[in-house]
Parts: sequence; structure tokens; C-alpha cells
Amino acid sequence: MYKASDKYVHCCIVPTLKAFVCALVVMLFSSGYLSAADNIVLQLRWDHQFQFAGFYAAKWNGYYRERGLHVEIKSAFSSGKRVNSLQEVIDGRARFGIGGADILLARDQGANLAIVASYFQRSPVEVFVAKDNGIQSPADLVGKKMVTGIDPLIDAEVDAMFRLEGIKVALINKVPLPDGVPSYKSLGPLVRKEVDAVPVYALSSLWAADKSGVQVHRIRPAAYGVNFYGDSLVVDAQWGRENLAQVKAFTDATRLGWEYALTHQKEMISKISLLLKRHLPLDNPIAYNTFLAEQIESLMIFPTIEPGSVNPKRWEQIGQTLFHSGLISSAPSGDDFVLLPDKALASRNDQIFRNSAISAFALFLTLSMFVIWQRSMRMRDIRFRELFENMHNGVAVYRSLNNGENFEFTDFNKGGERIEGILRQHLIGKRITDILPSAQKLGLLDVFKRVWSTGEPEHFPLSFYEDGKLTGWRNSYVYKLPDGEIVAIYEDTTAQKQAEEALASANKELEGRISDKTADLREEIIRHKITLRQLRLFSQAVEQSPYMIFITTIEGVIQYSNPKFSKMTGYSFSEAFGQTPSLIKSGDTPRAVYTDLWTTILAGKNWRGELKDRAKNGSVFWAAASISPVRDSNNRITHFVAMHEDITHRRLADKKIRLAIDQAEAASRAKTELLANMNHELRTPLNAIIGFSDLMRNEIFGPIHNEKYLEYANDILQSGEHLLDLVNRILDVSAIESGKLELHEESLNIPDFIEDCLLLVRPHADQAEVILLTDISDDLPKIYADHLRIRQVLSNLLSNAIKYSMKGGSVTITARIFDTGCLTISVSDTGIGMTQSELVKAMSHFGQVDAGLDRKHEGSGLGLPLAQNLIDLHGGEFHIESEEGNGTTVTISFPRERVI
Repeated sequence: MYKASDKYVHCCIVPTLKAFVCALVVMLFSSGYLSAADNIVLQLRWDHQFQFAGFYAAKWNGYYRERGLHVEIKSAFSSGKRVNSLQEVIDGRARFGIGGADILLARDQGANLAIVASYFQRSPVEVFVAKDNGIQSPADLVGKKMVTGIDPLIDAEVDAMFRLEGIKVALINKVPLPDGVPSYKSLGPLVRKEVDAVPVYALSSLWAADKSGVQVHRIRPAAYGVNFYGDSLVVDAQWGRENLAQVKAFTDATRLGWEYALTHQKEMISKISLLLKRHLPLDNPIAYNTFLAEQIESLMIFPTIEPGSVNPKRWEQIGQTLFHSGLISSAPSGDDFVLLPDKALASRNDQIFRNSAISAFALFLTLSMFVIWQRSMRMRDIRFRELFENMHNGVAVYRSLNNGENFEFTDFNKGGERIEGILRQHLIGKRITDILPSAQKLGLLDVFKRVWSTGEPEHFPLSFYEDGKLTGWRNSYVYKLPDGEIVAIYEDTTAQKQAEEALASANKELEGRISDKTADLREEIIRHKITLRQLRLFSQAVEQSPYMIFITTIEGVIQYSNPKFSKMTGYSFSEAFGQTPSLIKSGDTPRAVYTDLWTTILAGKNWRGELKDRAKNGSVFWAAASISPVRDSNNRITHFVAMHEDITHRRLADKKIRLAIDQAEAASRAKTELLANMNHELRTPLNAIIGFSDLMRNEIFGPIHNEKYLEYANDILQSGEHLLDLVNRILDVSAIESGKLELHEESLNIPDFIEDCLLLVRPHADQAEVILLTDISDDLPKIYADHLRIRQVLSNLLSNAIKYSMKGGSVTITARIFDTGCLTISVSDTGIGMTQSELVKAMSHFGQVDAGLDRKHEGSGLGLPLAQNLIDLHGGEFHIESEEGNGTTVTISFPRERVI
């Protein structure tokens, strides 16, 4: 078998020494021991501002310099133009650049870029809508106008939000951003109300919205499950893998820079605003960077998440979103383009260590064999065999068959028997393809052929064998001996691989738990911020309240008072603190009020009432007080909150109103007494005048020979009757207004009742040469009403219609019963009619259309208002229609309750 040991010297010692030295050199360079200071250019994606504060802090504080790096930070604007940060990295003008999901677009177009850190853990993409247009969610955007084309990545993220919500993107009315309008001015169409929504990067856009005065409601795709990484650090992938030590040094220094910037915000805001020259000028850079600092802290989720943390799986999800949006041709794997320097360095050093250990072991083995050969040529076969048999690694020796087309086992050590669980005698003389059929598929047989053909040793990388019972992970080295035999030295790494897989699984589970915990913490932080904002809003509302507010303990000791308390009482907070509300007692509020107050609030109820208080200067004021208990989480009362409104002016106004009411009631009583006196004092002499003039006109006590006396007696009678009618109407109106007019109701037969009224006015109509017409249904029911008052109404309406009709005109009275059950009576004439202004005047007390001294028609101006009041007393309706020159129609309607 081992005929001459020199074959081991030539085929084992020399190649093993070469491999060992090369491994040491690679390990030293990759671990950073041989790296030197390098000039690093960082290309920003925008102008200098707090968005990149971590990089400035790392440079200004010397974090880059301490790690042997000289860093230059470049703005994205040069000579008035904006450069593409990714293109600068691709073209080699920058080592590091800032990008977002556009990194995946560049990779899809062939750029070999790798992501080494992500700083914005939340996407800054939002959809701005005007606050007053009612849009609250993505579904509300259906059919609305939304700007598109600001940035394809913004559009992709917003479209993904629509798809996740089940909304067809085609239903959104997308309006392209006009050519020549820069993205940072995209809010213009929203301000001018040309569109309903604008998708933006919220940082500068939120500032622009605030400056333009437009109030916006913000719809965040992240709230609907679409959350891209924001600012991320990118390098050329090949350079990054070859310079892992520098990548790690840069990302470590930047992490420290961000931690410093976010914990020293005021310092960094001042430095950035004063030391860095912007290409896009700002009116107030300190205010702008202060605004950005609050937004960026939220986007980075600091300090919950370490700056620069990146999850390859999340980048895979972003790639899937872009793929489904049609922006990239295939969905990439996160491990292909996310380069984590810590993990990559650890993996490389581990591999180098393993290779070096194997090479060192092989070197040690070979040197040992060489020493043994030198010391004892006689014992070489025995000891060499013993060493061969007792190696921990498996060693198999093969002989070529058919000029290197196949190989058969010629020897197999105990290490191999232990690893494979198969005895040597079962292998000797067997072909490798018989024992390991998968050798061909895995490429091991091809390695054997190349080593047999070239004589150069090869390392067959870690692979998984599975041939029946022969299974497991193997790491192999293949050599050719001088006599043409092939030696394969391999180790079983199954246990190590299983441990690595278990560790990876545990890491994945841990990452999941961390992710879940991070989400919980994120929600808790959001709730905490909302609570703080609500408390701040509540505090502002209380401080600015127009009401006096103070809070006491359950014993009544003042713990807080707002500025209005000091303004109303004159006591400052320091003077009121620790005192009781008796500080402002006037002594004029009855004790029973305070007893009721304390009984109510100690029972856990709200108390409302009026208190007379006294200010520090001795002046008194009235307050409408509302006092409520405050409870803790166990529903126990711990404090009371009191709110007092100054109602002194209202009390004075109420006092004046009560005085005016008393005066009005006294005047009303005086009017009633006057009317009562008029009822007696006016009617008694008028009745005598009317009676005596009637006796004289009718010559009851003998003839009157002078015709003038008879004429005078008739004039006296008519004037007396007119005056009595006027007095009666005035008294009726007064009685109605005072609520003292009583109705004496009975059933009325409408046709008979109308006929009686016509009889009364017919002589007047004949004298005026006016025709009386009727249009009355035969089936009219009776109504329940006051016979005298309805006669008074109807007679008045007929008299007015006759009075204002021309000779040859007509007056028509109509009566109908409607489906609603109401009964109506209308009186229409063909007279002179009235304008709208005249109609309003006619319906007022004592209002007369023909009111001059030369008027043609007599009247008191009380007929129509009195008629309306009497109908109102019956619960009916009174309606007039009139047109100048075309007559007047008055309709009275009785409710169905009065129809019998």
C-alpha cells in the first residue's frame, strides 16, 4: 500500500504548506489586522439637514477617525443640480450612499449593490388629504383625484396599500404631476384644491403643508400593512465583501453617531443649521431641523431599535411588493443583497479558522509522518499504518479504473468505519459509484477525475451525502499519490451542522419574538405619545378656559387653580394652594346650599347650582358652579373638580327682566281694569243714545214734522251703532289677548248657519249692487263651535267683501269637507284686492289700507285681526289670498276634531 514515503512529502507536505500560509494571510486581511486608513465618500440623497444627523455626529465627534477612516459627506445638490446617490456608488465616486427601496430598482437593472444598514424603520411615505374634505381612509379615495408620478416608489407603496385593502387601483383617479414641477413642490395642487390627495415623503412635505397653512389629514400605508425601510446605507457589493472590516468600522461609527445625535438634538440642530451650507435655502433652518428631529426619532423608533438595524426578510417583503407592482422583474432573496458586516466577518473568520485548522492538522500529520520516516525507515510501515488507522478523520484510498473513469476502494481507516458505520472489508475492491451512487450527482467523482488527471489537490466543499445508510454532512480534501492512487481525507460535520441549524432556528425564533416585542413596544410608545398629546391638549384647554377651574382633595384642600381663577378672585395660585374654597365665600349663600353640595359630591354625583362668592378685593360676584368627583382606577373618589362661570351680569339682567315683567303685569292689570270700566262706562251711555235715537227715528211718541230732525236722529243711530261695534271689537281683542275670552260651543249646521249670515248682509249687498253667490256641498257635516263668534267672523268677512267690491261685482261663499277631515269655508270677492304690503297692514290691529281722511270705506281696522284670533281660538287656520285689482279670498278651516 505505502510503498515509498516520499510520495507523501511531495503530494501532501508542499500543497498543505501552501494552503496553510494562504489561509493565514487571508484571515489576517479579512479580520482587519492589515487594513489601513481609507478615504471614504458618503453621498447623501438630499441636502444637508437633520435627516443625516448621525453621519455628521460620527464625523464631528471623531468616531470615523478613531477607526482609521477619513470620511467626506456630500450633499445631493451640486451646481444647482441633484445627483443620484446610488449612481455615485455604482460609478465609484462614492463608497457609501443613502437610498431606500430604489436600491432594489437599481439592482434589478444590473447594479451590484448591497445594503449594510437601515436607519428609518418606518416608511416616510404618506398620503396627504385636505382635512375638511371628509377623507379618512384609503377606501374614501375611490373616485377622488390623487397626484401620481412624484416618485415610482411612492406610487408602488401607495398602490400596495390599496391592494392589501382590497381596493382596485383603477378606481383611483390619478392625476400626473405637471412637467417641471419638483417633487418638493407637489403640495401646490392640493393647496389650490385641484386634487383631493397627494402621496409624499412626509418629512419636508409636512413642513411645507404647515408653512402653506393647509390643514392635512395623513393616511399612512404603514398603518395598513405596507411599511418599507426608509434611509438605508448601500455599498458596491464586491467592494463591501472584500472590505468587510472597513464596512463594519463605518457602520459601527455611524451607529454611535446616531445615538449621539438623537440624545443631543439641540446641539446637533444648532451645528447643522449654522455649520453646513445648504443648496436649497431655508427662511428658518433651526425651526426646520427642529421639526425634522421629532419626525426622524419616530421613523427610527429610537431608542427601541438600534440605529442601522436591518432584517433581510423584511427587505424580501419589500422586493415582493415591488415585483407585484411591476417595478422589478423578479423578487430577490434578502441574503443576496443584504450584507451584514458582523455576520459576514464572523462567518468568514470561522471558515478560515476551520480551513486553517484542517490544513494545520494535515501539515502536522504530514510533518509527523516525515519525521517518522527520517527517524526510523524500518518502522515506517508499522507506525505509518498505526497513524493512518487512528486518525480521527476518515481516510479512503482509491485506485483508478478505466483510465480515471471510475475508482475502487483500496484502503479505508477506522475513522472512516466509525463515521460511515461500515467495515473496511465491505468496501475494498468496490467501486465508489457502487457504494456512493450520489458521488456522480454531487460532483465528487468529477473532483476525483480532475485530481487524478492534474495531480493538483482539491477541497470538496461542505456537502450533504445521502446514500442509503451513508448520510450526513462531509467536508473533504482529495490528493493524488505518486503511484497514481487517490486519497480522500474527510471529516463528519453533521453534529456541527445540526447545531448551526438549531442555532439558526433559535435565532429566527428569537428574531420573531423580538419583532413581536418591538411591535408591542411600538404600539405602547404610540399610545404613550397619544396620551401625552391628550394630556397636553387637556392642560391647554384648562389653562385657557373662560371658566374658573380649581381642583381639591376629598377634604376640600385646593391643589390646582387655573389663570381664570386668579382673574376672577384676585388670588394667585400660590395664595390659593393649600386653602379651602371658603377662601372665596361671601357669607351670603345660604348654609343649606353648601350642605346639599357636599352631600351630593360625597355621594359620587355631580352638583350644579349658583353661589355668591367674594373676591380678594371684597367685591362679590355670582357664579354658576358645577362640581364633580374624580375617581381612581379602583373607583374611589380622590379629588373634586369645580368649574365656576361668572354670571353676575346675567343675574343683573334677570333682575331687570323680572322688574320689567312686574311692570308689564301691572300695566296689564291696569289695562284690564280700564277695559272693565270702559265696558260699563261706554256701553251704558251708548245703549241710551242708540235706544233714544231709534225711538225718535221711528216717531214712537208722535210725528216729527221737521225732516232734518229725522235725518239727524238716523245719523245718531248709525254713529252709535258703529261706535258700539268698535267698542265691542276692542273689548273682544283685549279679552283674547288676556286669555279671558270664553267660547260657548254647540253644534252648527253649516248650510243653515251660512244662510242666516247671508240674510244679515243681503240688504247691504243689494244697496251696493253686489251679487251674493253660494257653492256649498250637500253632504256637509256639522261642526262644534261658538255660534256667536263664528257668526261674528263670517258676517265680518262678508261685509268686508261687499264693502270692497265694485257695483255689478260678486261675492261667493264656499264650504267643503276634505279627505283630511277638515272643513273649510271661503269668502271670495271680485273687488279691488290688495298688494302684499297692504295685506300685511290689513292683518295688523287698527291697520287700514284706506286710512286717509278722504278714505272711501269706513272701518276700525280690527275686523280681520279679530276674525283670525277667533278662528285660532277654535284651533283652526285663517288664510288670505289677494291681488290688487283681482279681488280677495279669505279661507277659514276647522280641524277634524271639531267636525261632527
